[in-house]
Amino acid sequence: MAQNESANNTTATSPPPAAQITMIGHDDSGTYYWTKEGDSARNPTLTFAPGQHVVVTVKNSGSTPHNFAVGNDKKGSDYVSSPSDEATYEFDAPQSGTTSYFCIPHGPSGMKGTIKVGDAGGGAPAAGGEAAPAPTPAPTSFTIIGHDDGGTYYWTLEGDSARNPTITVQPDADITVTVKNSGSTPHNFGVGDDKKGSDYVNSPSDTATYTFHSGAEGASVKYFCVPHGPSGMTGTIKFAKEVAPKAAPSAGGTSGALGTGPINGGAVELGDPACPGAQIPQATEAGEIGGPTKADYQTRCEKGPQGDDAPRAASGADYVIPLSFGLIALGIVGVVYVHKYYKP
Repeated sequence: MAQNESANNTTATSPPPAAQITMIGHDDSGTYYWTKEGDSARNPTLTFAPGQHVVVTVKNSGSTPHNFAVGNDKKGSDYVSSPSDEATYEFDAPQSGTTSYFCIPHGPSGMKGTIKVGDAGGGAPAAGGEAAPAPTPAPTSFTIIGHDDGGTYYWTLEGDSARNPTITVQPDADITVTVKNSGSTPHNFGVGDDKKGSDYVNSPSDTATYTFHSGAEGASVKYFCVPHGPSGMTGTIKFAKEVAPKAAPSAGGTSGALGTGPINGGAVELGDPACPGAQIPQATEAGEIGGPTKADYQTRCEKGPQGDDAPRAASGADYVIPLSFGLIALGIVGVVYVHKYYKP
Protein backbone atom coordinates (compact mmCIF):
# COMPACT_ATOMS: atom_id res chain seq x y z
CA MET A 1 0.00 0.00 0.00
CA ALA A 2 2.74 2.43 0.95
CA GLN A 3 4.55 1.58 -2.26
CA ASN A 4 1.46 2.46 -4.34
CA GLU A 5 1.00 5.77 -2.50
CA SER A 6 4.61 6.67 -3.19
CA ALA A 7 4.16 5.93 -6.87
CA ASN A 8 0.98 8.00 -7.06
CA ASN A 9 2.65 11.01 -5.45
CA THR A 10 5.67 11.02 -7.79
CA THR A 11 5.36 12.78 -11.15
CA ALA A 12 7.98 11.91 -13.73
CA THR A 13 9.08 14.90 -15.84
CA SER A 14 10.29 13.91 -19.30
CA PRO A 15 12.46 16.33 -21.25
CA PRO A 16 10.86 18.05 -24.25
CA PRO A 17 11.65 16.57 -27.66
CA ALA A 18 14.68 17.96 -29.46
CA ALA A 19 14.10 21.04 -31.59
CA GLN A 20 15.49 21.20 -35.13
CA ILE A 21 16.09 24.48 -36.94
CA THR A 22 18.05 25.63 -40.00
CA MET A 23 20.06 28.87 -39.87
CA ILE A 24 21.43 30.54 -43.01
CA GLY A 25 24.44 32.85 -43.01
CA HIS A 26 24.52 35.93 -45.26
CA ASP A 27 27.07 38.46 -46.49
CA ASP A 28 25.21 41.39 -48.05
CA SER A 29 28.12 43.48 -49.35
CA GLY A 30 29.92 43.31 -46.02
CA THR A 31 26.76 43.28 -43.87
CA TYR A 32 26.77 39.91 -42.07
CA TYR A 33 23.61 38.38 -40.58
CA TRP A 34 21.63 35.18 -39.93
CA THR A 35 18.15 34.23 -41.07
CA LYS A 36 16.06 31.23 -40.06
CA GLU A 37 15.17 29.14 -43.11
CA GLY A 38 11.77 30.20 -44.40
CA ASP A 39 11.88 33.65 -42.77
CA SER A 40 13.59 36.87 -43.86
CA ALA A 41 14.02 38.45 -40.39
CA ARG A 42 17.68 39.18 -39.70
CA ASN A 43 19.29 37.71 -36.57
CA PRO A 44 15.90 36.58 -35.16
CA THR A 45 15.43 35.80 -31.47
CA LEU A 46 15.16 32.00 -31.05
CA THR A 47 12.91 30.59 -28.31
CA PHE A 48 13.15 27.09 -26.82
CA ALA A 49 11.90 25.22 -23.76
CA PRO A 50 14.16 25.24 -20.66
CA GLY A 51 17.06 22.86 -21.22
CA GLN A 52 15.70 21.71 -24.58
CA HIS A 53 18.21 19.99 -26.85
CA VAL A 54 18.54 21.85 -30.16
CA VAL A 55 19.97 20.58 -33.45
CA VAL A 56 20.96 23.36 -35.86
CA THR A 57 21.57 22.79 -39.56
CA VAL A 58 23.93 25.54 -40.73
CA LYS A 59 23.77 26.77 -44.34
CA ASN A 60 25.25 29.63 -46.37
CA SER A 61 23.61 31.88 -48.94
CA GLY A 62 26.90 32.86 -50.59
CA SER A 63 30.66 32.28 -50.65
CA THR A 64 31.83 34.01 -47.45
CA PRO A 65 32.65 31.26 -44.89
CA HIS A 66 30.44 31.25 -41.76
CA ASN A 67 30.05 28.99 -38.76
CA PHE A 68 27.56 28.81 -35.89
CA ALA A 69 28.23 28.91 -32.14
CA VAL A 70 26.30 29.47 -28.90
CA GLY A 71 27.22 31.00 -25.56
CA ASN A 72 30.92 30.78 -24.69
CA ASP A 73 31.81 28.30 -27.44
CA LYS A 74 34.99 29.53 -29.13
CA LYS A 75 35.09 26.79 -31.78
CA GLY A 76 31.56 26.48 -33.16
CA SER A 77 30.35 24.33 -36.00
CA ASP A 78 32.28 23.42 -39.10
CA TYR A 79 32.42 26.25 -41.64
CA VAL A 80 30.01 26.43 -44.57
CA SER A 81 31.56 28.16 -47.58
CA SER A 82 28.91 27.91 -50.31
CA PRO A 83 25.15 27.35 -50.76
CA SER A 84 25.80 23.62 -51.22
CA ASP A 85 27.57 23.25 -47.85
CA GLU A 86 25.84 22.12 -44.65
CA ALA A 87 27.07 21.69 -41.08
CA THR A 88 25.38 20.48 -37.89
CA TYR A 89 25.62 22.10 -34.46
CA GLU A 90 23.95 20.86 -31.25
CA PHE A 91 23.44 22.55 -27.89
CA ASP A 92 21.11 22.60 -24.90
CA ALA A 93 19.01 25.71 -24.31
CA PRO A 94 19.52 27.42 -20.93
CA GLN A 95 17.22 26.54 -18.05
CA SER A 96 16.33 30.22 -17.71
CA GLY A 97 17.33 33.61 -19.03
CA THR A 98 19.04 34.15 -22.36
CA THR A 99 22.23 33.37 -24.24
CA SER A 100 23.64 34.37 -27.63
CA TYR A 101 24.26 32.68 -30.96
CA PHE A 102 26.79 34.04 -33.43
CA CYS A 103 29.23 33.44 -36.27
CA ILE A 104 32.70 33.35 -34.70
CA PRO A 105 34.51 35.54 -37.30
CA HIS A 106 31.56 37.86 -38.01
CA GLY A 107 29.77 38.07 -34.64
CA PRO A 108 31.67 41.28 -33.76
CA SER A 109 30.34 42.76 -37.01
CA GLY A 110 26.70 42.11 -36.06
CA MET A 111 26.14 38.49 -37.13
CA LYS A 112 24.59 37.43 -33.82
CA GLY A 113 21.24 37.01 -32.08
CA THR A 114 19.56 35.96 -28.84
CA ILE A 115 18.35 32.59 -27.58
CA LYS A 116 15.72 32.78 -24.84
CA VAL A 117 13.62 30.36 -22.81
CA GLY A 118 9.88 30.18 -23.48
CA ASP A 119 7.09 27.80 -22.50
CA ALA A 120 7.88 24.21 -21.57
CA GLY A 121 6.30 23.24 -24.88
CA GLY A 122 9.03 25.15 -26.70
CA GLY A 123 6.80 27.83 -28.20
CA ALA A 124 6.78 31.45 -27.16
CA PRO A 125 3.57 33.46 -27.31
CA ALA A 126 3.40 36.28 -29.78
CA ALA A 127 3.48 39.93 -28.69
CA GLY A 128 0.66 40.67 -26.25
CA GLY A 129 0.52 37.06 -25.04
CA GLU A 130 -1.55 35.83 -27.98
CA ALA A 131 -0.79 32.59 -29.79
CA ALA A 132 1.26 32.88 -32.97
CA PRO A 133 -0.78 32.79 -36.19
CA ALA A 134 -1.23 29.46 -37.93
CA PRO A 135 0.70 28.68 -41.13
CA THR A 136 -0.95 29.73 -44.38
CA PRO A 137 -1.01 27.83 -47.69
CA ALA A 138 1.98 28.69 -49.87
CA PRO A 139 1.10 30.70 -53.01
CA THR A 140 1.55 29.78 -56.65
CA SER A 141 2.34 33.36 -57.71
CA PHE A 142 4.17 36.42 -56.42
CA THR A 143 5.39 39.85 -57.57
CA ILE A 144 9.05 40.75 -57.26
CA ILE A 145 10.74 44.13 -57.74
CA GLY A 146 14.31 44.81 -58.90
CA HIS A 147 16.39 47.59 -57.34
CA ASP A 148 19.65 49.41 -58.05
CA ASP A 149 20.65 51.36 -54.93
CA GLY A 150 23.76 53.17 -56.11
CA GLY A 151 25.24 50.02 -57.61
CA THR A 152 23.86 47.67 -54.94
CA TYR A 153 21.46 45.33 -56.73
CA TYR A 154 18.72 43.38 -54.93
CA TRP A 155 15.14 42.07 -55.08
CA THR A 156 12.18 42.74 -52.80
CA LEU A 157 8.74 41.18 -52.73
CA GLU A 158 5.98 43.68 -53.44
CA GLY A 159 4.81 45.10 -50.11
CA ASP A 160 7.92 44.05 -48.16
CA SER A 161 11.32 45.74 -47.70
CA ALA A 162 13.41 42.61 -47.01
CA ARG A 163 16.22 42.29 -49.53
CA ASN A 164 16.56 39.07 -51.55
CA PRO A 165 14.05 37.27 -49.28
CA THR A 166 13.58 33.52 -49.11
CA ILE A 167 10.30 32.91 -50.95
CA THR A 168 8.06 29.90 -50.23
CA VAL A 169 5.79 28.57 -52.99
CA GLN A 170 3.68 25.45 -53.50
CA PRO A 171 5.65 22.32 -54.46
CA ASP A 172 5.11 20.55 -57.80
CA ALA A 173 3.08 23.44 -59.19
CA ASP A 174 3.19 25.99 -62.01
CA ILE A 175 4.46 29.24 -60.46
CA THR A 176 3.81 32.66 -62.02
CA VAL A 177 6.16 35.55 -61.23
CA THR A 178 5.36 39.16 -62.07
CA VAL A 179 8.60 41.11 -62.50
CA LYS A 180 8.79 44.86 -61.88
CA ASN A 181 11.50 47.50 -61.60
CA SER A 182 11.91 50.36 -59.11
CA GLY A 183 14.24 52.41 -61.33
CA SER A 184 15.92 52.62 -64.74
CA THR A 185 18.59 49.89 -64.54
CA PRO A 186 17.36 46.94 -66.65
CA HIS A 187 16.65 43.74 -64.70
CA ASN A 188 15.22 40.36 -65.55
CA PHE A 189 14.29 37.28 -63.51
CA GLY A 190 15.50 33.70 -63.77
CA VAL A 191 15.34 30.51 -61.70
CA GLY A 192 17.71 27.56 -61.36
CA ASP A 193 19.82 26.90 -64.47
CA ASP A 194 17.93 29.31 -66.72
CA LYS A 195 20.50 31.49 -68.50
CA LYS A 196 17.96 33.60 -70.39
CA GLY A 197 15.33 34.57 -67.81
CA SER A 198 12.29 36.77 -68.30
CA ASP A 199 11.99 39.77 -70.56
CA TYR A 200 13.80 42.80 -69.17
CA VAL A 201 11.99 45.52 -67.23
CA ASN A 202 13.61 48.92 -67.79
CA SER A 203 11.47 51.31 -65.77
CA PRO A 204 8.78 51.38 -63.05
CA SER A 205 6.11 51.23 -65.76
CA ASP A 206 7.44 47.95 -67.22
CA THR A 207 6.10 44.53 -66.25
CA ALA A 208 7.24 41.06 -67.32
CA THR A 209 5.89 37.59 -66.56
CA TYR A 210 7.97 34.52 -65.79
CA THR A 211 6.64 31.01 -65.18
CA PHE A 212 8.36 27.86 -63.93
CA HIS A 213 7.40 24.53 -62.40
CA SER A 214 8.36 24.13 -58.74
CA GLY A 215 10.19 21.14 -57.33
CA ALA A 216 9.42 18.57 -54.66
CA GLU A 217 8.32 19.35 -51.11
CA GLY A 218 11.29 20.50 -49.01
CA ALA A 219 13.57 21.28 -51.96
CA SER A 220 14.76 24.76 -52.96
CA VAL A 221 16.20 26.64 -55.92
CA LYS A 222 17.99 29.93 -56.52
CA TYR A 223 16.39 32.95 -58.20
CA PHE A 224 18.40 35.80 -59.69
CA CYS A 225 18.72 38.63 -62.15
CA VAL A 226 20.78 37.26 -65.06
CA PRO A 227 23.19 40.26 -65.38
CA HIS A 228 23.26 41.21 -61.68
CA GLY A 229 23.03 37.85 -59.91
CA PRO A 230 26.84 37.65 -59.59
CA SER A 231 26.67 41.06 -57.85
CA GLY A 232 24.33 39.81 -55.12
CA MET A 233 20.90 40.12 -56.76
CA THR A 234 19.91 36.56 -55.88
CA GLY A 235 17.88 34.63 -53.32
CA THR A 236 16.22 31.30 -52.55
CA ILE A 237 12.81 29.88 -53.46
CA LYS A 238 11.66 27.13 -51.09
CA PHE A 239 9.00 24.55 -51.99
CA ALA A 240 6.50 23.83 -49.19
CA LYS A 241 2.74 23.52 -48.88
CA GLU A 242 2.55 26.07 -46.08
CA VAL A 243 4.27 29.33 -45.22
CA ALA A 244 5.40 29.54 -41.60
CA PRO A 245 4.15 32.67 -39.80
CA LYS A 246 6.71 35.38 -39.14
CA ALA A 247 8.06 35.55 -35.62
CA ALA A 248 6.72 38.30 -33.39
CA PRO A 249 9.18 41.19 -32.80
CA SER A 250 11.39 40.63 -29.77
CA ALA A 251 12.18 43.22 -27.12
CA GLY A 252 15.43 43.92 -28.92
CA GLY A 253 13.68 44.44 -32.24
CA THR A 254 15.69 41.78 -34.05
CA SER A 255 12.64 40.49 -35.89
CA GLY A 256 11.05 43.86 -36.52
CA ALA A 257 11.36 46.37 -39.32
CA LEU A 258 14.94 47.31 -38.45
CA GLY A 259 16.02 43.70 -38.86
CA THR A 260 14.30 43.05 -42.17
CA GLY A 261 15.25 46.02 -44.32
CA PRO A 262 17.85 48.68 -44.91
CA ILE A 263 18.51 51.34 -42.29
CA ASN A 264 16.62 54.48 -43.20
CA GLY A 265 17.91 57.98 -42.72
CA GLY A 266 20.93 59.96 -43.78
CA ALA A 267 24.41 60.03 -42.35
CA VAL A 268 26.11 62.23 -39.78
CA GLU A 269 29.57 63.76 -39.76
CA LEU A 270 32.12 62.21 -37.47
CA GLY A 271 33.26 65.65 -36.41
CA ASP A 272 36.91 64.53 -36.49
CA PRO A 273 39.25 67.17 -37.98
CA ALA A 274 41.74 64.41 -38.82
CA CYS A 275 39.18 62.81 -41.11
CA PRO A 276 37.13 65.59 -42.74
CA GLY A 277 33.93 64.55 -44.44
CA ALA A 278 33.85 61.05 -42.92
CA GLN A 279 30.34 59.83 -42.23
CA ILE A 280 28.65 56.98 -40.37
CA PRO A 281 25.01 55.80 -40.39
CA GLN A 282 22.69 57.61 -37.98
CA ALA A 283 21.76 54.36 -36.25
CA THR A 284 25.42 53.63 -35.48
CA GLU A 285 25.94 57.12 -34.10
CA ALA A 286 22.89 56.69 -31.87
CA GLY A 287 23.95 53.21 -30.72
CA GLU A 288 20.67 51.70 -31.92
CA ILE A 289 22.12 48.66 -33.68
CA GLY A 290 25.04 46.29 -33.25
CA GLY A 291 28.18 46.56 -35.30
CA PRO A 292 30.89 49.20 -35.63
CA THR A 293 30.76 52.16 -33.27
CA LYS A 294 31.69 55.75 -33.90
CA ALA A 295 35.12 55.06 -32.39
CA ASP A 296 35.60 52.17 -34.84
CA TYR A 297 34.97 54.50 -37.76
CA GLN A 298 37.42 57.03 -36.36
CA THR A 299 40.06 54.31 -36.00
CA ARG A 300 39.52 53.25 -39.59
CA CYS A 301 39.86 56.87 -40.69
CA GLU A 302 43.16 57.29 -38.82
CA LYS A 303 44.67 53.92 -39.77
CA GLY A 304 43.22 53.29 -43.20
CA PRO A 305 40.01 51.90 -44.73
CA GLN A 306 40.67 48.35 -43.50
CA GLY A 307 41.51 49.39 -39.93
CA ASP A 308 45.11 48.16 -40.32
CA ASP A 309 48.31 50.06 -39.66
CA ALA A 310 48.43 51.65 -43.10
CA PRO A 311 48.50 55.45 -42.79
CA ARG A 312 45.41 57.39 -43.66
CA ALA A 313 45.39 59.47 -46.83
CA ALA A 314 47.32 62.70 -46.39
CA SER A 315 45.25 65.86 -46.07
CA GLY A 316 46.18 69.43 -46.89
CA ALA A 317 47.38 69.96 -43.33
CA ASP A 318 49.99 67.24 -43.82
CA TYR A 319 51.74 69.49 -46.37
CA VAL A 320 50.81 73.06 -45.40
CA ILE A 321 52.04 72.87 -41.79
CA PRO A 322 55.55 71.51 -42.54
CA LEU A 323 55.92 73.98 -45.40
CA SER A 324 54.97 76.88 -43.13
CA PHE A 325 57.57 75.90 -40.54
CA GLY A 326 60.17 75.63 -43.31
CA LEU A 327 59.43 79.14 -44.60
CA ILE A 328 59.64 80.58 -41.10
CA ALA A 329 63.02 78.90 -40.53
CA LEU A 330 64.30 80.19 -43.87
CA GLY A 331 63.23 83.71 -42.96
CA ILE A 332 65.09 83.55 -39.63
CA VAL A 333 68.27 82.36 -41.39
CA GLY A 334 67.95 85.21 -43.88
CA VAL A 335 67.64 87.88 -41.18
CA VAL A 336 70.68 86.50 -39.33
CA TYR A 337 72.71 86.44 -42.55
CA VAL A 338 71.86 90.02 -43.49
CA HIS A 339 72.51 91.29 -39.97
CA LYS A 340 75.94 89.60 -39.81
CA TYR A 341 77.37 90.24 -43.24
CA TYR A 342 75.64 93.33 -44.64
CA LYS A 343 77.55 96.52 -43.76
CA PRO A 344 76.19 99.72 -45.33
